[in-house]
Amino acid sequence: MANSTFSGPVRSESTFKTISKNSTTGTITEVATIGDGPVSLADADVTLTNATHSGRILLVPDGGQDNTYTLPAPIAGSMFRFVYAGGAADATDALIVTPGNTNFYIGGVTFLDTDNEVSAVFSDGPRTAIIALTNVSDGSGESAVTKIDVSALSADPASKKACSDVQIECIWYSTIGMGVELLFDATTNVLAWELPADYSDTVDFSDFVGIPNNAGSGKTGDIKLTTVGHSSGDSYSIVLKVKKNYA
Repeated sequence: MANSTFSGPVRSESTFKTISKNSTTGTITEVATIGDGPVSLADADVTLTNATHSGRILLVPDGGQDNTYTLPAPIAGSMFRFVYAGGAADATDALIVTPGNTNFYIGGVTFLDTDNEVSAVFSDGPRTAIIALTNVSDGSGESAVTKIDVSALSADPASKKACSDVQIECIWYSTIGMGVELLFDATTNVLAWELPADYSDTVDFSDFVGIPNNAGSGKTGDIKLTTVGHSSGDSYSIVLKVKKNYA
C-alpha cells in the first residue's frame, strides 16, 4: 500500500499500530500501539513485547521482590515508558534490561520527590553519566542530600566492576535566590564546587580530566548537595556531567 494523506481527522474505535516491514521477506512486525491505555506490569519478572508494550505507559508495581523487565529485540521506532504506580516508597528494585549485551537503549530516569526536588538521569554509559537536578525551595533547604549515588550507576560493561566514584567534568547551572554547594561524601564531606546565588554559567573541567573525588576517611564516591541562603521560592537547575571510575 502506498502512503496515504488525509485532509481531516483520522479516528479509530480501537487503537493505531505502527509497523515495520522487512524489505526482503515482506514480514510485518508490530512496533508500537498508539492510543491504548496503560499496561499494569506483573509483580514478577516480565519479558516485554513490542506489540503489547511499546508506545504505552507501563505501570511498575510496588514489588514484593526485585523484578526484572526485559526489553524485546530492538526495532526502529519502539519506545517504552515506565511509571512507578505504587503508593509508597519501594524497598525493592525494578531492573530494566536489554535482551543481550550487544543491545543498548537511549533514555533516562526521572526521580520525583514530595518536596519539589527532581533528579533525572539522562545518560548512564560506560564512561560518563549525565544527571539533571532541579528544586523550587519550600524554605527548608537541603543539607548534604545525596544526588549522585554511585552504587545506582551502571557497572562497567566489559569488566563488570561497579562504579566506585565519579569526577565532575562539566556543570551547567542556574540559581535564583540561593547558592549551592556540591560535596564529595565522606565522614567529613569535602567541598567539590560552589555555585553562587543568582547566577547562570557553564563550568567545563574536561580539559584537565575533571575534578577528582579527593575525599578522605569514609569516602563513599557519592556526590551530595547543600543549599545556601535558601528561602521559599528560591530555585536551582543543575546538569552534571561526570566521568565514572570503577573499583
